Amino acid sequence: MKKRLPLLVLCLILIASMLVSCGETLVDQSKDYINNNDLLAQEPEVTLNLYIPCEVEIDDSALIAMQKEFNTVTEAKYKTRIAFHMVPMAEYKQAVLAQAAVGLENKDEELDMSPSSVNDTYPKENEIQFDMFVALDQAMVSQMITAGYIANLTPYLGNTSSGTVSYNRLLSDQTKETSIPICIYDNVTLSMPGTAEDGSATTLENQYVGIPANFLLGKYTYYVIDKQVADRYYFSQDESNTTRVNDLKEEMKDALGDADGTALFNSTVQEVQGDYRLRYTYDESEYYVCVKENPTGYASDLFRGMFCISSACRYQDRAIQVLTELFTNTKLHTTLQYGAENVTYKLKTTTVEGATYTYVELMDGAPAYRVNNRYTGNLANLYPCPALNYDAQFAHYLYLQNRDATISH
Repeated sequence: MKKRLPLLVLCLILIASMLVSCGETLVDQSKDYINNNDLLAQEPEVTLNLYIPCEVEIDDSALIAMQKEFNTVTEAKYKTRIAFHMVPMAEYKQAVLAQAAVGLENKDEELDMSPSSVNDTYPKENEIQFDMFVALDQAMVSQMITAGYIANLTPYLGNTSSGTVSYNRLLSDQTKETSIPICIYDNVTLSMPGTAEDGSATTLENQYVGIPANFLLGKYTYYVIDKQVADRYYFSQDESNTTRVNDLKEEMKDALGDADGTALFNSTVQEVQGDYRLRYTYDESEYYVCVKENPTGYASDLFRGMFCISSACRYQDRAIQVLTELFTNTKLHTTLQYGAENVTYKLKTTTVEGATYTYVELMDGAPAYRVNNRYTGNLANLYPCPALNYDAQFAHYLYLQNRDATISH
């Protein structure tokens, strides 16, 4: 086996160090933000809701602890509290559609913004509110567009300077509404052409309707080549592309005849499919591994796990701020994914070849808290959890693979 994986951990560490100050707690970061930024006194304290599907039941105490930790950041930085609705998968779509209908029907009604209690200045979540949700798939998004439930986010997310709409992927200022992660998808214009009931195009055609969760796109097709045999026929790793592989077959046929040459080629060169890391599982002293085809992802899949904002949300700018923070703040994303620190998990550190990185250790006997990482945002910006087979190298390879991928519409 090759020994490259530990070295590439260092690449991930460098990326993570740019995104997060691991030495600071959420509270420390929030206090630093308050000390260096003026929050306008006239801006109201706001409560928004966010609907997320879950595949297992979540303990109420774990949900309350997660929500409190999450809001430590959003309240301090954006004067915004999030009321989470973790809805079982079987009930999720129906619950979201029902609340979306209530929200749209009452869109022009004023919300009760009075403090929820003497000791709490934030308002309670209003029953007529519907602010943010995570989409299950493209069909769900299309249905909600047709019904008028989804906000057009192009003014917040779109960059139209080149004449085409594309995500603004800058991280130069994470507090700007237009900031989204550096590791979403390269060269993706993710719009949602829709059709209304009368057959006409919806008003959101070719507009952004949400922020997609980040996940691994497609699979590579590799040539795995027996090095000892290939070297006898002048194959060079420096030329290990599709053309050179075809030349290798011709070299064998010329030397041995069509039938024997083809048979030797078929036993020497195998085609396998897998992710970016598969290339490192072969011993480089025995095999050449080269890419035959890069991955292909499908645009329809990008709507699964997409974060959308309701057309009935009265504070869309706040919703964008919170989602931006979620997609760019590793610790905040970890809170949503695993629950509250020291309640359902602990952050640990380990050292690989002299470099230290952070990972999640789930706590035995902790209250139940589990959310599919497909529905929590930017997977490349999340502390790894070895117990769930999500290791430190994964985010690094996810970025490299998605950079190579082609989106098929």
